[in-house]
Amino acid sequence: MEKQDDLLRLEELYWQISRRINAVWKKVFDETLPGSQAYLLYLLEKKGVQKVTDLAGELGITPGAITSLSDKLISRGYISRVRDRQDRRIVYLEITPQGKEILQELRLQGRAAIKSIFSGLEPADLKHLVRIFEEIAGNIDQVQREMEDWNSQQRKEKSPLCQPLLRPCFLRRLTKRLLGWRCHELSRSWVVWTTTHGPSPSIY
Repeated sequence: MEKQDDLLRLEELYWQISRRINAVWKKVFDETLPGSQAYLLYLLEKKGVQKVTDLAGELGITPGAITSLSDKLISRGYISRVRDRQDRRIVYLEITPQGKEILQELRLQGRAAIKSIFSGLEPADLKHLVRIFEEIAGNIDQVQREMEDWNSQQRKEKSPLCQPLLRPCFLRRLTKRLLGWRCHELSRSWVVWTTTHGPSPSIY
């Protein structure tokens, strides 16, 4: 019963901390690059020169919306338009050195804010959290591989997928697998954090 209680408490803390940390990052970026501007700039930094149509698909918006976003970024010198040499109708967007610079500046601001959030933790506690999260990351990789194998097998058998991953019982088992049954240890570490800073659940 104690493990189950720890698991529920961990889930609650995870979402509280995630939401609050994401809010910190969002505030930093939105003051300079509101809306989808930051993500558009991030995609261009990560993937290089991109077609407007490809970016629209990536962001889930229309090419016209991408044009509107890019106009704002171009006016500030953060990106530029490039025409295809063989087909002038095709338009590409690319990030400028100034665009890369502003992204880096915002990342540094965000990291400084996050650093202040965790400043109340002892170095040993931080190492403890890092070690646990590394273990969880390894568990996530393993579970993802198992999911991919399962989906592949279902496709081979041509069986209709019944979305078992959405069932609450499966999610509970999955969460336990991801955490490697380290719920009590991780929950206790996060309680230390929230005791210092109060309760809380990428391009950054």
